[in-house]
This record gives sequence, structure tokens and C-alpha cells, in this order.
Amino acid sequence: MISLFRKIRQKLLSQNKVTRYLTYALGEILLVTIGILIALQINTWNESRKEKNYLLKVYAQIRQDLQTDTLNLRLSIEDLEAKNARITEIIERSIPVTYYDTLNESNYAACDKCISDITNLEPFQYLDKGYQLLKAVNTAQNFKEDSLSNAITQFYSKYLPKVDESQILLIDLSKNKLAEYQQYDWFISYADFCRKTYNKDFIL
Repeated sequence: MISLFRKIRQKLLSQNKVTRYLTYALGEILLVTIGILIALQINTWNESRKEKNYLLKVYAQIRQDLQTDTLNLRLSIEDLEAKNARITEIIERSIPVTYYDTLNESNYAACDKCISDITNLEPFQYLDKGYQLLKAVNTAQNFKEDSLSNAITQFYSKYLPKVDESQILLIDLSKNKLAEYQQYDWFISYADFCRKTYNKDFIL
């Protein structure tokens, strides 16, 4: 194609048709420019499609994270409700003293009421892999104008600090109560407590 254009230009020059040569040269430049612009546009479309496809994958990861968090939160709520019921029974002294007389080394491990619900804490661990990926996308590829990305970023930036703060408060409460219990003679080591080692004084 390039050699063909060159032959046409040489022919026009040899015939002293300067005006036609200039017109043809300008047309050739225009065609090349248009070709370059089309190639650049196609490349831009391809890159844009890749970026959008990647963003969709990030959204899918965020959705998966939230679904898992929702399930784990539901389990945590059920566990907290059970703890609340046990603590209420203890506070209101609705558990007969004779119930504790039935406990021994063989059945103590199955005793839900023997758990120290105040010091026994399982912090909620949220998943933020998708959110971290989205922040990287927003920084590197400037997707900040995307309404869904903005909504997700605002949600996480607002609520994750609240979750972290709540977790710190609960952990501190658990540690403080554990330190308080260590002063008593009936206190058992945390390792024995986790193994549910039978200790009659600890129960009473």
C-alpha cells in the first residue's frame, strides 16, 4: 500500500501536476490520520471494555463478601441471643441450685450454662477483599464518577470504622472481666476454661 502511494506521487510530480500532487498528498495524510484515529479509538474501546469487565468482577467479589458477612452476622446474632438468655437466667436466679448438683466431670463439657459469656468472645471478622480491590480501581483507573462505586465506597467508609470500634470495646470488656476474675481463688486458667475442664468452685 505504501509503495502504491509512492508511485502515484512520483507520477504526478513527473507530469508537473503540482496542484494535483498537493491535493493527493493532503488526502493521503488525511487518510493516514483517520486510520490512526480509528485504531486509537478501537484500542480505547478495548481498554474500556477490559476495565468494565474487571470492575464487574470486583462488584461480584463485593457481593460475595457481603453475602458471607450477612450469614456470619446472622450466626453471631443467634449466638448473642443465646448468651443473653443464659445471662438473664443467672441474673434472675431462675436456674435451680439442684441443676449444678447434677454436673460432674463427664457431663460438664455439654453444659451451656457453665460458659463464661462475659469473657468468652468471638470477634466478628468482616470481609473487605472486594472493597480493597475497588479502592485500588478508583485510584488507578479513575472510576470515581461511577455511582455504584461511590455508593459502595461511602457504605464501607462509614460502617467499617463503627464495626472496628465496637469490636475494640467488646474485646476490652472481655479482657477487663477476665483480669477481674483472676483475683478469685475459684478462677481457672483460660486454657482450662477453653477445654471446659470441670471445676465445681468455678461453676458456683
